[in-house]
Amino acid sequence: MASAAVKTSFKLSIRYGAEHYTEQNATYNTLNGPLYETHSPKALSVLLLRLDDLISDGSASYQHDVVSVEHILPRQPASGSKWREWIPKIEQHQYWVHRLGNLALLSRRKNSSASNFEFNKKKTAYFTKGGISSFALTTQVLQHDNWTVEVIKKRQADLVTKFEKAWRLDKRIDSTEEATEMMALQTLAEAEALFELKQPKSGLEALARELGDAFVVLKGSKARKEWSGVPHSYNNLHSQLINNGDLLPDNTKELLVFVRDVSFKSPSAASAVILGRADNGRSSWRLQGTTINYGTWLDNQSVNKPASGRNEMTIAEAE
Repeated sequence: MASAAVKTSFKLSIRYGAEHYTEQNATYNTLNGPLYETHSPKALSVLLLRLDDLISDGSASYQHDVVSVEHILPRQPASGSKWREWIPKIEQHQYWVHRLGNLALLSRRKNSSASNFEFNKKKTAYFTKGGISSFALTTQVLQHDNWTVEVIKKRQADLVTKFEKAWRLDKRIDSTEEATEMMALQTLAEAEALFELKQPKSGLEALARELGDAFVVLKGSKARKEWSGVPHSYNNLHSQLINNGDLLPDNTKELLVFVRDVSFKSPSAASAVILGRADNGRSSWRLQGTTINYGTWLDNQSVNKPASGRNEMTIAEAE
């Protein structure tokens, strides 16, 4: 068992991790994450307008009364649609739908009906006026005939690289280097790992502890009131916890709160209940106070160390 001094050192390193985990890396990780969920509509519009300016080499002129951010792949694609054919796995859809690679700018207000148009119709009837878009970011989309994970993944990498070069994020500490050093501290501490899941935009905050045979969400953690994603087995789990009284309305009545510690079979089951949609918990949960996700943490543990996340199937596109 590690000494109290070592454990204290580990906790302090987590608390004051900002001194080690550079601001550049935190910015990069944010840009590479589900921006639509983590940023307000106004902040997201400003961010994408800056990106559009970078793509057009500063030649763009913006004189629009309305600027909105729209998903290319719909949040809830219709059954039998091309969208479902191109991206059939729920986990893939939920991983990519809110990221930079799947967002476009419009010079009109969003239309929930048009948002679910098939890709070709969406490009001509919603993304353009007279077959032309005034945004370079959206013009990129018009050049594609289909919208698969491979297309989104490449666009994501290209767009993040634009920000990386413009904001000089290429000097950030590599996340692998960060993880290696933090994992060394954790090995010394020999403590049960504490993870957090945050969405400032919605007020969601949750803490959970890995116990080896279960992933336990702690009392006081918040969750969405309703299931908003496509149907999934975790939908039933979300309803079950509400019916059992494990989740009750919080003071704001906008979210639910865990009134007791609740054990889950995996990090993904826990994050799905909290977010109200299917989710890859290996990416969403972060070691408390750091940018290290559960998957990276698990990869750096001994193969003999029990962990609930080992029961999950790895989703290659979400690594």
